[in-house]
Amino acid sequence: MTLRITDKDAVRLIAFYLPQFYPIPENDEWWGKGFTEWTMVAQGRPAYKGHYQPHIPAELGFYDLRYPEVREKQARLAAEHGIHGFCYYHYWMKGKRLLELPFGEVLSSGRPEFPFCLCWGNHNWTRRWDGREDELLIRQEYSAEDDLEHIQHLITAFRDDRYIKIGGKPLFAVHLAQFLPDPERTASVWRDAVSKAGFPGLYLVSVENNYRGDADNLAPGFDAAIEFAPDIRSLGPALFDQAKRSIGFADDPLHVGFLRNNVHLYDSMARNMLEKPVVSYKRFPCVCPSWDNSPRRQKTGGAVILHGSSPDKFREFIERAIGRAERTLRGEERLVFINAWNEWSEGCHLEPDCKYGTGFLAAVKDALVNASNTSAAGGKGPQPAYMELCDGESGHEEKYLRSLDLIAADQDEIFSAQLFVDTGNGFSGAEMAEINFSLRNGARMHWDFDLNKYDNIRKLRIDPISGAYSVIELLKIEMVWQDGTKSEIKEYISNSITQNVRELIFDTVDPQIHFYRGNNGTPARVVIDLEFKKIGESALGRALEELKTRRDKCREAGSLARKLTGRIAGLARGLIMNLTA
Repeated sequence: MTLRITDKDAVRLIAFYLPQFYPIPENDEWWGKGFTEWTMVAQGRPAYKGHYQPHIPAELGFYDLRYPEVREKQARLAAEHGIHGFCYYHYWMKGKRLLELPFGEVLSSGRPEFPFCLCWGNHNWTRRWDGREDELLIRQEYSAEDDLEHIQHLITAFRDDRYIKIGGKPLFAVHLAQFLPDPERTASVWRDAVSKAGFPGLYLVSVENNYRGDADNLAPGFDAAIEFAPDIRSLGPALFDQAKRSIGFADDPLHVGFLRNNVHLYDSMARNMLEKPVVSYKRFPCVCPSWDNSPRRQKTGGAVILHGSSPDKFREFIERAIGRAERTLRGEERLVFINAWNEWSEGCHLEPDCKYGTGFLAAVKDALVNASNTSAAGGKGPQPAYMELCDGESGHEEKYLRSLDLIAADQDEIFSAQLFVDTGNGFSGAEMAEINFSLRNGARMHWDFDLNKYDNIRKLRIDPISGAYSVIELLKIEMVWQDGTKSEIKEYISNSITQNVRELIFDTVDPQIHFYRGNNGTPARVVIDLEFKKIGESALGRALEELKTRRDKCREAGSLARKLTGRIAGLARGLIMNLTA
C-alpha cells in the first residue's frame, strides 16, 4: 500500500537524497578508481563495545544509481512508507556540475513519478576525510553572473510537474546560505529570473548547519529555514569527555573509541531538538533516524556518533516533529525534512539495512498514521472540556474551549499533558492537552478532564508534562461526581524521586502520577491543579550525571590499579623465581 498525502493541509515529509553512489572521473582522480559512497561505508568498524558498525544495506543492496530500476525501487519504497518526495543534493561549481547523472536522468526520463526538489550543496570539496581539510579539490566561487547562469539552468527542473512547490513557487534550498557573500543579491537575481520564466516566485530555504554559530538567523532574502538534524548544539553531553584523556586510558582498547570520537546519546539529541525555542522566522522541522560519520573519519577520528538510536525512538522523534509542524505551519508550508534517505557513510539512512530491515521506514509510516488519526479526531486528539493557564507571575488567565488552538508568535516550547484511564485492562484512552506557549517557571496549571465517556473507572494517571525534566507542586486532585459533589484525592503514587509530598521532583522526561478514583459513585470529571516550579534540565539530573561521571572515573582508576597490581605481582613472582633458581 502506498501512503500518499493528498490533503493540502497535511504534513509532507521530504527526505534528503545523496547521489554519490556511482563513480565519476573527479572522484576517481581524487580518491581512487571506482570510488563511491560505498567505498567509505565498507570501511566502517566498531569503535567501542556496542557500537553499530558497519551498516550493511539489505533490500536495495550496494546499488549503482546509473541504473533506472534502482531509482524506481527507491521511490516505490519511499512512497509505500509515506515519504512525499526527495530533496536531491545538487552540486554546481561556477558552471561545473558534479554527481549530476541520477537527477539528470530523473528529469529527462520523467521517471520515477515521485515528487522532488533540489538543495544546492555549495561547500568547497576538500580532503577532510583524509584529515587534510585545507587541501582544496574544487573551490566554490560566487558572482552575480554565476547566480544568473545557475538559476537559468534550474528553470527546466522547476517546470517539471513533479517539482515540489509552495503556492506555485518552486522550493529551492541552499545548504550553506551563510557562505553566500551577498545572499540578498543572489536571492534577488534568482527571483527575478524565475518570475520572468512565468512562475509566481521562488520559495528560498536555507539549511541551518551551525557552521558559524548563527543558525538562528534567517539568511537575508530567504523565505524560511530547515533545521539540520542532528543540530550540533543539541547533542547533549558526550559519554566520555576530554577529562578522560588525562587519566591514562589513551591506549586502552575499551575506551579509545570514545576518546577518538564524540559519542552522544540519540535520546538526548532528539529531546534537545524538540525543546528548542521557537524562532521569529519560518522554520521547517528536521529529524534524523541516526548519525554516525565514523566511516568517513577512520583515519582522523573526531566522528560524531549518536549512540542508541532505534526505530521506536525515531518514530517518537518524527511524530512530535509532525505535531510541531501541524501547530506552527499552515497549508503547503507544513513540511518536515528527514536527514536522510541514503547518507550511508554518515550512518543516517531510511533505506533498509541488515540490522533493522525496514524498521525506520515503518516508523515513518506509523508516525504519519498516528498524526492522521489525531487530525481525524479534531486536529489535536481528544481534548479536555476546558483548560485554564494561570501564569503565576502576572496572574493572567485564559480559557480555551475543546477546539483550542494555542498558536502564538511568541511561543517557544511545545509540551503536552495527558490523562490515562484504567477501566480494568490497563491504562488507555488518553485525554491529551497540547500546550504550546512560553512556559516560565512558576506557571500554574488547572485542568478539568471530562470522564463521562468512561465506564467502570478503576484508577487514573496524569502525565503533567512530556519531554522535559520538571519540579512540580501538586496543589489538588479533585473528583467531581455525577451528582455534583466533590472529593479531594490525597493519596497517590508517582515516579518522582520524592514520595507522599506536595513537591514532586521528576528526574525523568516522562513524569507520571497515579491515583484511584475513590468510592463515591460514578465520576463525571477530574480536576487537577499544579504549579511548575522548574522546567527543563533538572539540577538533580546534572548532579546525577556528575556523580555518574565520577563513579565511572573511579571504576576506571580502580581497574587500572588492579591491572598494575597484577603486573607488579607477576614481575615480583618472576624475580623471586630467578633469585631462587
